[in-house]
Amino acid sequence: MLQGVGEYRDRNYYLQRSLKTTKKMEDMVKELLTVSRIENNKFITQKTDIAEQLRLQIADMAELIENKKLELQVEIPEHLYADVNPVMMDKVFSNLLLNAIRYTPEEKGNHIRVLLKPGTDTETVYCQIENTGVFIPEEALVHLFEAFYRVEQSRNRQTGGSGLGLYIVKMILDQHGASYRMGNTCDGVCFSFSL
Repeated sequence: MLQGVGEYRDRNYYLQRSLKTTKKMEDMVKELLTVSRIENNKFITQKTDIAEQLRLQIADMAELIENKKLELQVEIPEHLYADVNPVMMDKVFSNLLLNAIRYTPEEKGNHIRVLLKPGTDTETVYCQIENTGVFIPEEALVHLFEAFYRVEQSRNRQTGGSGLGLYIVKMILDQHGASYRMGNTCDGVCFSFSL
C-alpha cells in the first residue's frame, strides 16, 4: 500500500489504522521492557525533588488536559525531597496522570486534583491523584494492580490500555516500600500513596 502497488479502497484510512496498531504494539513492548528492568535490575535511589518531577509531568500533559476541557487543581509545595529512583518515579507520576486524564469524561465540572505534601511525620511523603465523573466497579478494585487486567468498561479504542500501567506502578511503589491504594470517592476515583 505504501508503494502504491495495486488499487486499495480507503488506502489512507487503513494506513492510519495500521499506524495506530503499530504504536499500541510499540507501547506494550516498552511496558514489558519496563517490567523486566524492574524485576532484574538493582534498585538505586537518590535524594530527588519529587515536587519538581510531578510539576514537569503535569506540564507535559497540559495539552491533553486542555483538549478534554478538564479543570486541573494542583497542590504541590515548591520543593519536596524524597529518596527515590527518579526514573521510576517519573513512570509512576506519568502513569497515574495519564490514567486520570484518559478515564475522566469530557463533561463540564469534571476535574483532576493532584496533591503532594509531607506525610504525617517528617520521614514520609503523601501523594494523591483524583479524577471525577467516573467510578470503578467494586469487584474490579481488587484486580487493578494485576498484570494485563483492564476494567471491562475501559475496553474501547479511546481509553483501553495494555493493562500493565498500574501493575508497573505497583512494582515501583513496592520497591520503594510505599503504601498505596486506589478507590472510589463520592465524585470519582482516587489513587494515593505514602513513601
